[in-house]
Amino acid sequence: MDLPQKVRALHASPALTVLDFECACGRQHPAPEEASASTDFAFVRRGSFLKETEGRSLWVDPHRVLFNNAGEVGRVRHLVDGGDRCTIFCLSEDLTRQVVAWHNAGDAERPARPFTRSDAPADSRTYLLHHLLVAELEQGPGDPLRIQERTLDLLDAALRAAGSEPRCRRRDAATQRRHRDLVHGAAELLSRHLTDPPDLIQLGQALDCSPFHLHRVFRATTGLPIHRYVLGLRLRTALGRLLGGSRNLTALALDLGFADHSHFTNTFRREFGCSPSALRRLREEPTARKILQARVPVASQPFLRREEDA
Repeated sequence: MDLPQKVRALHASPALTVLDFECACGRQHPAPEEASASTDFAFVRRGSFLKETEGRSLWVDPHRVLFNNAGEVGRVRHLVDGGDRCTIFCLSEDLTRQVVAWHNAGDAERPARPFTRSDAPADSRTYLLHHLLVAELEQGPGDPLRIQERTLDLLDAALRAAGSEPRCRRRDAATQRRHRDLVHGAAELLSRHLTDPPDLIQLGQALDCSPFHLHRVFRATTGLPIHRYVLGLRLRTALGRLLGGSRNLTALALDLGFADHSHFTNTFRREFGCSPSALRRLREEPTARKILQARVPVASQPFLRREEDA
């Protein structure tokens, strides 16, 4: 079945392939079951979708890093029109196993399915560095060693986030399913109305639940209060547009629902550690990009053991 999708290689070597995956599917497109072609991890640069794999459903958006094991069968449903755009990182089996083993040696013993978690939080600094790496690859082939190291850092950070994310209190299957569906419904409504999102009362009415129950379940499930979830989506959308060439910061701020240029700039700087104008210059100034990358480390500790720890 032909779907409106485009795949472009940003980097290809025996150790690592980086793909720019763009899908224009919307609610009217069917959602066929497909098997994952590779073991990889992916960041969402635009859009959101529902992924159903082996009896589990997962809401995927720029707040999350997605893990895929080769051969896993699932389907993707686009509940919000506009499609999505993702960066897919596919490391060699050996490199993937090394990083996974650093976090959980038992997982590395299952080379066919090294990822035991389906997703993890994508914190603002990791998400920014992913975008900076994409911007670097868009400019040309780049240094293979540097690209491999940056990718290992990204996977290391994602696995660490997955391991530190608190798991929800155990509940019966029916309760888990109701909570999951409630969060998915709220995320869908918020994604559709990002510029002018419904308030808690309106969300509760739309989802037929009490606002307080929605507040508690959303935060317990996603790790974020609803207002912070919306703000994060706005800022990550802005990040992508800036690195994509947007130059009018006032128009961008108003389009995404910020009060004015100053509100947008201050909020963006608190989130990513740099101003929108500084980030915008990275397209024309490779030196500035390297300086910013050095200032925003992905991890406080590298996954590779030091000699004295080996």
